[in-house]
Amino acid sequence: MEGLDIVVAQTVYAPIGGTMDANERVDARHHESFVAMIKLRMLESVPMFTSAEAGTRVLGGWNYELGTRTIDELVTFNGNGSLIEIRFGNTKLYPAFQFDPLTGRLIGVVERVNQLLRSAGDPWGVLGWWTQPNAWISGDRSPSELLASEQEVLVPLAKGVLSCTG
Repeated sequence: MEGLDIVVAQTVYAPIGGTMDANERVDARHHESFVAMIKLRMLESVPMFTSAEAGTRVLGGWNYELGTRTIDELVTFNGNGSLIEIRFGNTKLYPAFQFDPLTGRLIGVVERVNQLLRSAGDPWGVLGWWTQPNAWISGDRSPSELLASEQEVLVPLAKGVLSCTG
């Protein structure tokens, strides 16, 4: 089981008292609807920026209307897995937690973790990793909640995921 399948197992079955753990498979008939439900829950619960807003932040305040440089910058960050880009229909969205609230720039540890977890290949799964409570973090917190105070644990935490999944 990988990526969004794990998020489905952890966020759908566990809260409703299900017995499914991360090593079991979701019934194929129901998988698609569960995935759609999880995606909608994530979109509702995670603040997002549009391409224009994210481009402005990545370039430190450049106006999106000035040209394509902001788009090129986003393509570069997304192409190397530095930035989670969520495609929902024809819209590209970028989770706001990836950007420093004071400077607007992409947070360095977020860039590194996104690359480690290969966000370009599984953006929904990596978004789930960042936003769902993690058993290795005390206090039933998610990795994104550590960005303000405990960034030093995020890379080792992500490497731990990789050592478990291969």
